[in-house]
Amino acid sequence: MKSVSVCIPCFNQTEYLKRTLASVIEQDYPEMEIIVSDDSTNDEVKKLVSSLDSQIKIKYFRNFPSLGPAKNWNHCIKIASSDWIKILHHDDWLNGKDALYKFMQAGSKFNSFLFSSAVSFNVKDDIKFNHIPPVDFLEDLKTNPAVLFKHNLLGPPSSTLFNRNAAVLFDERMKWLVDVDFYIHMLKYSSGKFTFIDETLITSVNHANHNVTKDSNNPETELYEYFLLYNKLKELDRKSTRLNSSHTDISRM
Repeated sequence: MKSVSVCIPCFNQTEYLKRTLASVIEQDYPEMEIIVSDDSTNDEVKKLVSSLDSQIKIKYFRNFPSLGPAKNWNHCIKIASSDWIKILHHDDWLNGKDALYKFMQAGSKFNSFLFSSAVSFNVKDDIKFNHIPPVDFLEDLKTNPAVLFKHNLLGPPSSTLFNRNAAVLFDERMKWLVDVDFYIHMLKYSSGKFTFIDETLITSVNHANHNVTKDSNNPETELYEYFLLYNKLKELDRKSTRLNSSHTDISRM
């Protein structure tokens, strides 16, 4: 049975984290480790984890000073001991006791990137809806991951599962497009191969006061990150062109 590291980056809130941790603790998948990487400026997350540690072993790490969102996500990945990584943000949760099992059942050595449908929970307006990527988007994604540059219809990082051997990390310069950038590079690495699980295996919270994207949603940040991502994509295309050219030259020898 494959092992998985459930990586939970945290920052200064426990209201939703209680449900996040409870959803992981109840999973019926035995080969997992739980990692909490805490960027908080207070001890509330630490106290919560300590109160739950008798139920299941949780590997807790406190960051001094705080790392920042993307760097904290990467920290989780780097200290994980499993080949498979399940990022679960501190306000999202797994839907049902068998959600992690379904993620892991879909994973294979031939595919390093998976994602599921999700329940999107707008806590501000108390509205829930199912986020399901359209079929035509999924088809486009196979041949052109850069379609995400226009619309992120793939979903939140919590809906993904990936193999750490893909050697892709989150760009620590980003906040607004950090997930889009990661998805594109993961898909480029895997030659457009992915597995989509057509079940809402996670619930993702948005429009909460603590959401990082709320502070990042401004013209200056968005413009900078779109420019940064655009240049990264151009560099990927140049590398691909040089590689293809090299293979052509070799075939002529």
